[in-house]
Amino acid sequence: MLVCGGASLNSGGYSPVALSCELIAILLLALACSAEDRPLGRWSWFAGVGALSVCDLLYTLGWSLLEAVFAGLALASVVLVARAQPARLRLAVAVALAAAAATGTVILGFHSGVGDHIDVLQQLQKSANALLHGRNPYGPLTPVRISFNPQTRWLNLVLEHFSYLPVSALVAVPGALLGDARYSTVAVALVIGAATLALWRSADHRLRPRAEHALLLAVLFPLLPGMIVFAWVDLEIVAGIAIWLALRERSRVLAVLALSLGMCVKPTACILLLPLALRSRRHAGEVVVGLAGAAALALAFALPTGIGTFVYAVLGVQFKYSTRPNSLAVATPLYFDGLHPFPYVIAAAALLLAAVHVVRHRPHSLGEALTGAALIGLVSCVFNAFAYFNYYVPVASLIVLALMVPRQGVEPGTDAATPPSREPAASLASP
Repeated sequence: MLVCGGASLNSGGYSPVALSCELIAILLLALACSAEDRPLGRWSWFAGVGALSVCDLLYTLGWSLLEAVFAGLALASVVLVARAQPARLRLAVAVALAAAAATGTVILGFHSGVGDHIDVLQQLQKSANALLHGRNPYGPLTPVRISFNPQTRWLNLVLEHFSYLPVSALVAVPGALLGDARYSTVAVALVIGAATLALWRSADHRLRPRAEHALLLAVLFPLLPGMIVFAWVDLEIVAGIAIWLALRERSRVLAVLALSLGMCVKPTACILLLPLALRSRRHAGEVVVGLAGAAALALAFALPTGIGTFVYAVLGVQFKYSTRPNSLAVATPLYFDGLHPFPYVIAAAALLLAAVHVVRHRPHSLGEALTGAALIGLVSCVFNAFAYFNYYVPVASLIVLALMVPRQGVEPGTDAATPPSREPAASLASP
């Protein structure tokens, strides 16, 4: 709730309240890495789903009244969580209402022209068209509004190469054929939904109630309409991880392939896999193979582009510009206090502390590993010079996925032993 709420306030940009939400979320995730798994009551889930629905309204109110009305349909599902019976009917109707809200928001977003000016959509359209015409997507320069001019307080028009890894361009091709790359983003969102549903269906019977509510949280995910309307590619990272989790007990090859594709979207996504690699030798092997596959695919585009040009386009360009003054990160208040560019040594220290905390509380279950991944991802967002609405989507998604898998014991197919209980041992003395 804190991650989504902070990202929804001020249209995903900076505000003191939004940044405070994210900082509190870091503290809670750090505590959750070593916390006992305690079941939540119905009213706790009721409050959580209701808060997420409000987050949806907070974000879409910045577009138009009609879109806010469509998003408000999600509020009806909150009543179903608390009152409707039986559980299967409640879930089906809630999913239908939430899907109607999200669909209405997205369709109206397309027709109102929201997001047409954004640099990501411009880059995706032109890179996909380059692939369709047999050209290298990293070749042509694309005019995008990316750098901030402190004097005019407007974004400057600059020329840049395609600044994402190749899977983003490949995924955008079907949408470009239909006239808008965002149709591909809609398809990615549906894939995430299918993978989340598969996780729910495969959940242990003891986890079914919690997994059912987590599925509802995934459907009501308040950041999803904005991700689709603005064509941000971070959903593809979430899709890769979700499919990997859903398929790894059915088809290990397809699961690792999905992970490779998900990691070949943004190079910074790789840090999310550290806690998952610590889970077991099997997880570590799949992570290594997945990263190797992503590197091989990236190399196939880097060689014809030129290694230097490719690395600059997808990574080096991030260090070219000054702090984004409306970024949802600690860099923004520092910017207005005169400290810019953002000292990345602060970010490196914060990430190191988060990684040490995760390693110290080595994850004994997949749920704990996903919680640790969310912690590292959130720290990387908060201590960043450009973090915006879309940066927080993988973090919030990892938290939802962590609710759908075990937090204690051994999952099928892992080589890790069940950890000793963290509860104090009972006294052997007679009362």
